[in-house]
Amino acid sequence: MFGYELLFTHVQSQLRDSEDALVSVAHWTLISNGFLCVGKGEQPSDDMRKSELLPNAWNSDKEVFTLMYVQPPSAQVHLLKVVRSSGDLLFYFMDLQSDEMRDATIPVNNYCTGNLISFASAFKNIEEFRKELEKNLLGVGVSKAEEKAKKDKKDNNKKTDDSLRHEPFRRQPALFQNPSIRPGFESPFDIGRNDLDPLGHFGAGGGMYFDPFRGGHGRGGPRIPGLPLGAVPPGARFDPIGPGHGRGGRGGGFSGNRMGPDPDHLPPPSGYEDMFM
Repeated sequence: MFGYELLFTHVQSQLRDSEDALVSVAHWTLISNGFLCVGKGEQPSDDMRKSELLPNAWNSDKEVFTLMYVQPPSAQVHLLKVVRSSGDLLFYFMDLQSDEMRDATIPVNNYCTGNLISFASAFKNIEEFRKELEKNLLGVGVSKAEEKAKKDKKDNNKKTDDSLRHEPFRRQPALFQNPSIRPGFESPFDIGRNDLDPLGHFGAGGGMYFDPFRGGHGRGGPRIPGLPLGAVPPGARFDPIGPGHGRGGRGGGFSGNRMGPDPDHLPPPSGYEDMFM
């Protein structure tokens, strides 16, 4: 890459590792595209001096590199932030005025050998690295259609993330949002929903707190055949007392589509005298 060997020679004594070396390449990529460095950090100062060189102590932070640039004649400041991340470098390039940001993830070992004794031994695929940065951070070689599609995708992802963040109980796979699915079908992904939504604010039938006025009985209590209205208080649990009540009652009866005695009412095995069974 034309001109970078001179910069490498200038900063070689400051380079600690491969990440430092690749950040210096990123700096030179911006310089070769018309940008000038105006310092380190995230807050522009009034006396910013434009330079092709890296500022003093540009790599003093062990985890993050933060550099500022302008592209004359504009005085608009751009922020380059590079973060170390498990063998990768995460590049973020932001226009501080519009908050527009571009990013790139670079595997360090793809482009730097770690042998920093000379320019020739330090890098591999250096042109590919430069093109990758120009494409992702500066949009060089990217058509307007591709740029718009990428921006729309980011916007849609952000809207989806924001929606799910504010309405966590409405998350549901697309399969169970299909209106053709028969009414009453319950998604297996809804199991445990009541524990997350105890008051039932985010879905029909939600809520794990017992409400005696739910279930269609109203505030007058359930209607039980054979008993006068009001005999069973609102919200009371009713235990069948004879044939035809509830699940069949003692001695059998009819309950829905089921005939025969209630297994809960059968006597214990012969000789078994545990009254608490």
